[in-house]
Amino acid sequence: MRFLPALVLLLALGGCAATVPVAPTAYADTSARLDGRRVTVVLADGSAWRATALRLGPDSTSWFDAARGALRTEPTSSVVRVEHRDRGRQAQMGGVRGLVGGALLGIAMGFALSEDRTVDAPPSTAIIGALLVAPLGAAAGALGAALGNTPDRYVLAPPDTLGGR
Repeated sequence: MRFLPALVLLLALGGCAATVPVAPTAYADTSARLDGRRVTVVLADGSAWRATALRLGPDSTSWFDAARGALRTEPTSSVVRVEHRDRGRQAQMGGVRGLVGGALLGIAMGFALSEDRTVDAPPSTAIIGALLVAPLGAAAGALGAALGNTPDRYVLAPPDTLGGR
């Protein structure tokens, strides 16, 4: 139980959101990636709109506003970012990070508890520790990431901030 804080830390670090800068040349790809998904469109004035059927274009951006039951169009220059929560992908990434972190924690615990301190071969307690703690870390990371409330952010950056792309 003395290693419980370390497992809680793994759970807390399990979130895996991404911030993706979107160049104007990638608007069509980003629209295709988010097609059919629920997103939040954040405008420069601070307003946020829940949307589906997002279409990013060089001049205008449109989406279906389910709350009003209407298509909405805004200048693309007024769109700051688009947010999307992909809990499945986040849970997978959290599980992988938790697995690696749990294995490392198990190895460290095994070395700490071992009476054999040779460097040539890891003690069996380190291997057992990795095998026992890694699945716990994976479960904690996946759960923490899936329950987290951090969206992936697609930031629409002006062309001059992306190195002229």
